[in-house]
Amino acid sequence: MHCYVRVHIELHGRERKEFDLDVNEGATVLDLLKSISVAPEAVVTFRQDAPVPVDSPVADGDTYVFVEAASGGS
Repeated sequence: MHCYVRVHIELHGRERKEFDLDVNEGATVLDLLKSISVAPEAVVTFRQDAPVPVDSPVADGDTYVFVEAASGGS
């Protein structure tokens, strides 16, 4: 039997998206990124307004904000 947790995702980049996602219990932030096809090096990750590393475990009810890293310039 699989156990799932539900997290809230906000993507801030060229477009802004917001949705809930069910993932396996024991998943990490990296697992979240993989499941939504976002490269970990392309974003800065926040949980409840604090930056978190990709190996952090996720918990039911968490909110994750992925902010696209800016690149380029002159």
